[in-house]
Amino acid sequence: MFIVYLSQGIYWNSDTSPLLGDGFHQYVIFDTTLRNILHGSDSLFYTFTSGLGLNFYALTSYYLGSFLSPFVYFFNLEKYARCCLSLYLD
Repeated sequence: MFIVYLSQGIYWNSDTSPLLGDGFHQYVIFDTTLRNILHGSDSLFYTFTSGLGLNFYALTSYYLGSFLSPFVYFFNLEKYARCCLSLYLD
């Protein structure tokens, strides 16, 4: 795996990270839902953002356990993807 990462330009302190793709598709979605919950437009316990719905409360321990998560309240949705990546990856 180390050789594969090196061949793709992924190494310590490089501009490329395997977290960039995964972080966008997971954390941005869950943080956006948390932002909507904090603004009062979604439910903390159940959400229909995925398929037939899911228990959002259970996912908070894994995806939103960071002490930085409540700061999503202050972000603008139009620029949110970049703000989220800055919080977790910069």
